[in-house]
Amino acid sequence: MLSPSRSQSILPLSNETYDRWLQDVFDVPLVIQLTDDEKFLFKQNLTIENVQKFSRENAKDIIAVGFDMSKTFIFSDLDYVGQAFYHNVVKIARGITISQSKATFGFLNEYVYFFIGADGRDNIGKVHFVAIQAAPSFSNSFPQIFGSRSDIPSLIPCAIDQDPYFRLTRDVAHKLKYPKPALIHGKFIPSLAGAQSKMSASSEMSSVFMSDTQKKLIQKVVHIRYRLTVDK
Repeated sequence: MLSPSRSQSILPLSNETYDRWLQDVFDVPLVIQLTDDEKFLFKQNLTIENVQKFSRENAKDIIAVGFDMSKTFIFSDLDYVGQAFYHNVVKIARGITISQSKATFGFLNEYVYFFIGADGRDNIGKVHFVAIQAAPSFSNSFPQIFGSRSDIPSLIPCAIDQDPYFRLTRDVAHKLKYPKPALIHGKFIPSLAGAQSKMSASSEMSSVFMSDTQKKLIQKVVHIRYRLTVDK
C-alpha cells in the first residue's frame, strides 16, 4: 500500500526494497495498492487529476526497484476498484460499524468540532476508506491472479502507522471466513531534522525525495543545520 505523493521519499523506497526481497525469497505474487482515493479524501486542496498524476509518477519509482513484473500487480484505487474487488469492499464495510471506525481513527462529527473549535470536517469517505484499504488483504479481490480462491493468506509489510487499518481488517476477516492478514511493521526513517522526527512527504525540506538532485540535497542539509542552530 502506498499513498501517492508529488514525489516519493526514500521512506517508501525502503519498504519497497524489502518487498522485493520477500518476493525474491518466497517467489510469490506481489500486489501494490496506490491509494490515490485516500489522498483525495484526506487532502482538501488536491483534485482527482492531481492524485492520479502522483500515482503514475510513483509507479515509475516502484517499477525501478526491480520487481519481477510477471508476478507484480500495481494498481490505482481510482482506476481499479470494481467487480470482485468491490464485492469485498462492501462485505468489509458491512462488517465494520461507524463507531468502530471513529474509535480507531479518531474521526469527529460536526457537533464535537463545534465545541472544540477545530477547523474542517471529517467527510464520510474517510470513515469508509478502511474497507478499501482492507480489500487487497484477501486473495479473491484479484481473480486475475488467484481465481476465486479466498483461502490464500497474505503478508503485508507496512509502516506502524497503518496498523489500525489492519486491526479492523483482521477483525472483519473472521466474520467473512477469510484468513487474517499477517503484518510486518517497519520503523519510520528519521528526517534530516534528527532522530526525533520522521521523514514525511508533507515536510519537503526535512525529507529526501527520489527526485532530489545533489544540489537540492545540499540545500536541505544547510537549511536544517541553520534551523537547528537558530533553535538552540
